[in-house]
Amino acid sequence: MVKRRVTLAAPPEVLTVSPGDTVRVTTEFDYIGPALSARMISAIWHKTLLDSHDEIVRENKDFSIPNSPPPGNHITVFIDLLVPPGEPGSFGLYSSIRDVPGADIYSPYYENVIEIIGAESVFSNLEITSYAKR
Repeated sequence: MVKRRVTLAAPPEVLTVSPGDTVRVTTEFDYIGPALSARMISAIWHKTLLDSHDEIVRENKDFSIPNSPPPGNHITVFIDLLVPPGEPGSFGLYSSIRDVPGADIYSPYYENVIEIIGAESVFSNLEITSYAKR
């Protein structure tokens, strides 16, 4: 079993990852209001000529917000993003709350906080599994 090292970063720190790594996005917010269901979206993105926030990976998660009379509740939502194969480079990160009354709510678009480096070859568990007379 290969154990992966956990690296924690918070904006504006840069998190260096490789294709196949998982980026766990922790999004937090404060809420005052009635109980409701919502959907959180988190995405890794980069700028292109046609799209200033072109997403290379995006996941969403349905979650429930409890009834929160003043002073309200602090809510935390986790989403895991699998880093896809592709071009290495610097990428941004954002989250948004969807499917709630009113407009969607967006975090800041954090630029250049995810650095994807080229995948390195890894060999492990080399062993002879059998041998026979032929």
